[in-house]
Amino acid sequence: MSCASPDEPDWETASGQAGDFVEAAEDDDGYLGSGWLRVSPEDSPPGDEDGVTLDYPSGATIEGLNVVCFGNGTISFDFTTQSGSSGDRGASADVECDGTVKPVELGEPLEGVDALRFNGIVADGTGAVVAASVTGTAE
Repeated sequence: MSCASPDEPDWETASGQAGDFVEAAEDDDGYLGSGWLRVSPEDSPPGDEDGVTLDYPSGATIEGLNVVCFGNGTISFDFTTQSGSSGDRGASADVECDGTVKPVELGEPLEGVDALRFNGIVADGTGAVVAASVTGTAE
């Protein structure tokens, strides 16, 4: 008896689904940006400069952060905000790669944000494409 390894995700399909999510997010009220990235179990842990970074020139108020994952398994999604006035803040959440959009619990709006960076690592499975969109206000 042999053990077969699980199949890798269909990267082309998963990337297309993430692209569709990002495009649709542009129509959200208060849209401040979005992006996507591919993660696989072979990836090294992300460094401080890795991932997708959304910059805001005059400080933004982040009111919503939605994440979705396409592929196989579960990813650990991390985000960090950078702000000159209040330092860095962030959180992480495990996200099932089932194509369901999930809001990330912020607790309260994050004010004075100069940049938001997000990343992910595979917690379980063979890989995924993760996408996120940000809503709020910017001047």
